[in-house]
Amino acid sequence: MLNTDKVKRSRFEMSFWRASKMQRFLRFVAEGNRDIIIKKTSVKQEIAVIRETLWAHYNTLLSSFSYYVSLDGVFGEPDSAAFQLGRDQYLAFLSDILHTREKENKVVHDELNRTFAKVNAEEDSCTTSGLANLDRRLCEQEWMECMVRIGAILYRKETNNGSVARALSRFMAELVHRLPKAALLDPDAYRRECLYKEGLEKALTKRIEGFRALFQTYPKNNLAVKAARRRIQVPKEVIRSHVL
Repeated sequence: MLNTDKVKRSRFEMSFWRASKMQRFLRFVAEGNRDIIIKKTSVKQEIAVIRETLWAHYNTLLSSFSYYVSLDGVFGEPDSAAFQLGRDQYLAFLSDILHTREKENKVVHDELNRTFAKVNAEEDSCTTSGLANLDRRLCEQEWMECMVRIGAILYRKETNNGSVARALSRFMAELVHRLPKAALLDPDAYRRECLYKEGLEKALTKRIEGFRALFQTYPKNNLAVKAARRRIQVPKEVIRSHVL
């Protein structure tokens, strides 16, 4: 399947649906919003604004998520955690984006630290997605929820009505200036420009069995895979050198 804007939007909608269906998400959005309390607006309307704000900044969400996951230094974990973001990487993200005054504010600092655990908690761990989602790491929809919560923690009190949507809008607009340059690189840019072409897809599809055989054979000699199997972490300096 070609990685078109339609596919990208579909991916976003699925992640946002998973995040926004949580009761904790609904409560968080409604809490302290004076316009919702006096019924000037509704939770549904507020979430619709949050949704469009996140979509407008989806490239930043994806690139930053990929960047901080890449700092983990562990590849191909057997528990499917290879592309989920751990607590150390979440803390690295906070360290990169927070201003000094925000780091020195103990209330803000503690609330941001607790966000990782709050977002990781599964409301229904018996579902398929719940079983696949590790409670010690963040998947994409949880990263999305983190952005909403971080924006609210930093800026909600500065809005005139306690709106999470307004706080998020300000945070996402500032995030591109707070992140390291490497975290803004689009990991899919080269693929879209050179690989996601209909003609190329047809040519590769004709030879898919050969490529599959190669893929299944050569990872056996891959050092990163061997290291992961032995539970050995690849040094972060090596990962950073490849990312940067």
